[in-house]
Amino acid sequence: MRPEVMASISNYVAYANANKDSTPLVDKAILENPSVYPTPDVMQKLFTFAVLPPEVDRNYTRFWTKLKTGR
Repeated sequence: MRPEVMASISNYVAYANANKDSTPLVDKAILENPSVYPTPDVMQKLFTFAVLPPEVDRNYTRFWTKLKTGR
């Protein structure tokens, strides 16, 4: 998780990382690419799903597996 290591990985794969200390070390072309680092207005529209209780998550997994396998 050293910033210089994370920055070099981001520079190589052109993929964002969560280490804020590495941001100054990431290539400018990658930092300015909105597909890699979304703009602040896009970030405001992003969301995550709620964490479901284990029994609900288990049911989702079972139903999805039945759907994918046709069983």
